[in-house]
Amino acid sequence: MAVFKKKTRNWKLYMNLSHSTDISEIEERVKEKLMFLNINQDTLNHVREAAQILNPYKDEIVHLFYEKLQLVDHLKQMIHEHSTLDRLRKTMDRYLDQFFQAEITHEYIKTRIVIGQVHSRIHLTAEHFISAHHFLIHLMTSILMENLCTHPHRMMQMILAVQKLAAFDQQLIVEVYMEIVFI
Repeated sequence: MAVFKKKTRNWKLYMNLSHSTDISEIEERVKEKLMFLNINQDTLNHVREAAQILNPYKDEIVHLFYEKLQLVDHLKQMIHEHSTLDRLRKTMDRYLDQFFQAEITHEYIKTRIVIGQVHSRIHLTAEHFISAHHFLIHLMTSILMENLCTHPHRMMQMILAVQKLAAFDQQLIVEVYMEIVFI
């Protein structure tokens, strides 16, 4: 007796090699970043879909994120020197709310720039930021995989969308580091 499995789709179906994006109301430089990362309205819709799954886990994501950061003495010291865990948790909560809304506006971009400026001002290295941000995405990806394992196509769409938008955020934030360091 054969066991029926869903046939997986070819990975190339998930690659959008478009030379443009259908996201408007933003400057050309930002459009270029979005085009290069293959972010379009479908991507943002998939992030919003993923948000429906991730939102119930938001408090746990934030808790685990800061628990992980505090395992590194240098980062734990920075947290206590420049803020409080409670304030940072609220800030992360707002960041995730905006991320899950997946509306790339001037306000969205400005928020990411401010994050970069603050992290640069307190001398959080780009290395530590990228590692921490990657852990955040790892948490979200794991939750999506657990919840969507019986729906591989939807899982791929949502995970790739979350990863693309996270890469865009990282790019904006780290770009601020580089501008400040190399000025």
